Amino acid sequence: MRSLTSLASLVVLFSMTAMCLAKDPVPADAKSSAQVSIEIRYLSISPKLLAEIGLKPNLIVPAALAKSERPKFAEPLATDDASPIQLISATTVVETKIPVAVQALNEAQLKRLIETAHGDRRTNIMSAPKVTLFDGQAGEVRDTSERPFVVDVDHNRHTVIQSIAEGTQLAVRPRLKNQAIALDLQFQFANVVDVQTVAKNSDQQIQVPTVKSTRIELSATVGDGESLVLWPDRLPAEPAAPAKKNMSGLLKKKAAEPEATTLVLLITARRVVEGTK
Repeated sequence: MRSLTSLASLVVLFSMTAMCLAKDPVPADAKSSAQVSIEIRYLSISPKLLAEIGLKPNLIVPAALAKSERPKFAEPLATDDASPIQLISATTVVETKIPVAVQALNEAQLKRLIETAHGDRRTNIMSAPKVTLFDGQAGEVRDTSERPFVVDVDHNRHTVIQSIAEGTQLAVRPRLKNQAIALDLQFQFANVVDVQTVAKNSDQQIQVPTVKSTRIELSATVGDGESLVLWPDRLPAEPAAPAKKNMSGLLKKKAAEPEATTLVLLITARRVVEGTK
């Protein structure tokens, strides 16, 4: 018996690292001393290949967009320039309720997917980290790189640098339920899509980066040794109408365009037998 729930949003606002969020041998948040091995794979794969393999995912649509929060006022930061005006925050957020495709795979189905992906030139398996967690313990796997930007110039004309993490970040918490494993997941993928340059002073400029971030929160129950495959379903983009109906030109343009791929997340959960990892 498998249960799936999902909440996903797209927000305009990430070296491989795997870590447990608790450092004790048996952390306080663990339900028991039993352990679960979590293997994470990221695949850049053609949607056509997913159909060729025969995946028939359950397409889940979030129930609602995030609710607006009540206003919260932050305390102004202490400054030494005695400025009467202080900008605390200014951001633009665009939120989209995106469908998420989810399917549980047994070991045979997972083997077929991996073997087919390895033999397809359109597919790239970007990473396959592992983390071992106690029952009920939270862990995190990151594959990110830092990009620095000059975001301000202070009153002493010193540049203010802010680093933005691009890449993937996955937090996972396994919970043992009889012979099954419940997985609580928080997945985020972020990348800088644009950088604007703005004049701060007559001879100094600052950068204004735009970061696109996809965030998925999901809870699923799978069998021991089973895997979960999920990916954000692509939102259809309306094609621009050509000025002239030149079929030859359209075919050449289509042939020159690289085939689209989507980021697929594969998570395999296994109980750790005592004496093995």
